[in-house]
This record gives sequence, structure tokens and C-alpha cells, in this order.
Amino acid sequence: MVAPESGSLPTTSEHRDVAPAVTLEDLERALARGELQFHFQPRVSLVLGSVIGAEALIRWVRADGTTIPPAEFIPLAEASGFITRLTAAFFEQLLADLAIIHAVDPLLDVSFNVSAQDFESDDLTARICSVAQSGLVAKGRLEIELTETAVLGSGDAILARLQRLRACGVRLAMDDFGTGFSGLEALSRLPFSTIKLDQGLVRRVGSSDKDTALVEASIRMGHVAGLDIVAEGIEDQATYLQLQGWGCTVGQGYWMSRPLALDAFLDFVRRQPRWPAQPVGLVHMAMLDHIAWRKGIMDLVFYGTVDGERADAALAQRYATEPTDCRLGQWYYGGGQHFASDLAFQAIEGPHRVLHEIGQSLVAAALEGRPHAELIPKFRRLSEQSVRIIDLLQQLEAGLLASLCAPERRSIHDALCFRPPAA
Repeated sequence: MVAPESGSLPTTSEHRDVAPAVTLEDLERALARGELQFHFQPRVSLVLGSVIGAEALIRWVRADGTTIPPAEFIPLAEASGFITRLTAAFFEQLLADLAIIHAVDPLLDVSFNVSAQDFESDDLTARICSVAQSGLVAKGRLEIELTETAVLGSGDAILARLQRLRACGVRLAMDDFGTGFSGLEALSRLPFSTIKLDQGLVRRVGSSDKDTALVEASIRMGHVAGLDIVAEGIEDQATYLQLQGWGCTVGQGYWMSRPLALDAFLDFVRRQPRWPAQPVGLVHMAMLDHIAWRKGIMDLVFYGTVDGERADAALAQRYATEPTDCRLGQWYYGGGQHFASDLAFQAIEGPHRVLHEIGQSLVAAALEGRPHAELIPKFRRLSEQSVRIIDLLQQLEAGLLASLCAPERRSIHDALCFRPPAA
């Protein structure tokens, strides 16, 4: 049900008085005695610099104070099949905890780990959908986490249940992304809304060129697929700032906070701690999205293929979109509204709408087999509007950087010297 500690390596203090290996009978008694409970590891928006949710992690603390690490009992629960009973019990506890959390802040998201075994029957899916549809949990505020390998190795029935959860308004996160084999095809086929970058990869950012490149590429891949990106295992401010610059949207790890018992987590949220906020990475991603769209239009019209796919009506529809449907448009009318007061941002809408009108006419002409020579004037107009949009995005990015360095705002130096609040 719950993965071993997410977000960081355990500290010595957390592992004092650790007991020897446990048995299934020990675990059953612990559940009956209420020795198992949730701790919540805060998640921080790398755009806003504030807490936006948490991951619910199971903890086993015996009556004598002995701590049993998750890595010692979760594999046992999975191997014995006890995991489904554990998940069912803790989902009900999560609902009770969520009611308390949302009384403090109704906008906080909470994620909950499950295993593929939990979806071998329809019980958990039916219960989660019932809760989502009844309004006990606000739509989009509950996220279910599964590992990539668990889903890729499962059958059609499990995949159908996951798709049902998405239809019920429940978000799905692919945990430990970067340790398996997912490509864009798998991400587009599977019903995930979020990818969680593996903490091992994240911890090696800066120390391993290969892992650094993998993390940066994974962020880009997730963005292209229209997924949210969560980085777990952020151990220091340098990693936080690097991920922020690449366009990662959410992070968790010991640099921000270790997992906290419910009362401590609520106190943490009430204090409204702040971390460096910098949406510049997302503006850079918007530029890349726009350039990719423009290249797709040109390849479709001139060569009849995009990324190896032959032109047909379905492929053309991916590029002959409305301004609100392309990735730049989804950003502009979604998260980009954070910059709505900026004049450069406001000036993007007109050229972007004209760009799509030109793009739609070019795609239609390509499907009709019109000669390329007739399309050159349209391509010139497309390029002119594209250059204008990129220039405006660059102005927006430059303005954001300038505001970060303004004397009355937190400067880049302040951000680099930032220390997170104590848990």
C-alpha cells in the first residue's frame, strides 16, 4: 500500500530503537491495536514556493516506542496478500484525516500509495469512486500512487479500473518514474495525471551527469505529455533551484520537511512557510511547446509526417487545434494566468489566435494536396506570428527575472541563501 519512505534517506534519529524483523502475525496485531498511522510529507509548489499538499506515508510505532521502518513490513504485506486489507483499512483512516486537513486548508492535495494487488478486485475502485462522487473529498484533491512496473505488468482489468478512477475525478501518479521503461507512448496510453521522479535520480542531480540529464529529460517528457511533475528526494537548496529552473512544478524532500504526524503537519501548514518561488522555468517550457507545435505544422505540410507518423486526419487534428487546446494554450489559459497582469503576457493572446487560424488553414491545404508554392505566404505569416510570440515570452521571462532581483523583492542572492523553516 505505502512505499518505503518517500523523499529522502532516513536519518539516524528516525531509526533509533528499531526492532528485529517482524512477522505477519505482528503486523496483524499492530493493525488491530492502532499502532499504524499516517505521517504526511509536505509537498511544495516550485512555482509559488508554498505548501500545496502532502504524501500520506504509513508509520508503525509500537506501544514501547519502537519504530518499524516501512521497508520491513510493506514487502511482507505485499508478499502475503495482507496488503489489500491494509489498504482498505488505511483508506478509511485517510478519509478521516482528510476531513481534518481540509478544515485547515481545503485546497491541499493528498496522495495515497497503493499496489497492483489492490486493483485485482473491484472493491477498492468502487469505494474510491463512491467517495469521489459523494463529495466527501473535493474533486482532484485525492491522488492515488502506483509504480510504473506495477501498472505495465498488470492486465486489462486493472487498467480498466484505473481508467474508471480517472473518470471519477481521482488523479493517478506514476511513482518512481525514471527507474522503468516508460516513454511518451506509454505515458499517453496509461491513465496517469502525474509522474513522480525517482528520489534516487533526484538526489544525484549535480553529481552524475547522466542522472542530471535523465531528470531534465524526464521533466520535459512529462511536460510534453501534459502531466504534472513531482520530484521527490530533494535534499538541498541547489537541487531545488535546479529542478525549478527546468520547469518542475512540485517537490518534496527533507530539505523542505520530513514526514510529520497529523497534528505536526497541520501546525506546519498553519505557519505558512515559504520557499523560493520562480515560475521562469514554466515560461521556458511554454516557449519549447510553441516551437514544437510550429515544427509539427511545417513537417505535416511539407513532408506529410510528424515524428515518423504519416499524415492523416487524426494526426492533423493534433495540430489544427483551437488556441485553448495546444500545449501553449493550455498553459496560457491555465497556470499561465498567474502572469495575467503582465503586459507581455496579455499581448500573447492576439498573435496566438491568429497563429492557430493560419495553422488550421495550412493543415487543411495539406490534406487537400495543395502545391507547396501556394502555401509560402501562409508560412511567412505563421513565422511572423511565431517570432512575435517567442519575443513576448522572452520579455515575460526577462521581466520575471528582473523582478526577482529587484531590491524590494527577494533577490536571487536571497533565494540562494534561503533556509527552509524548521519542521
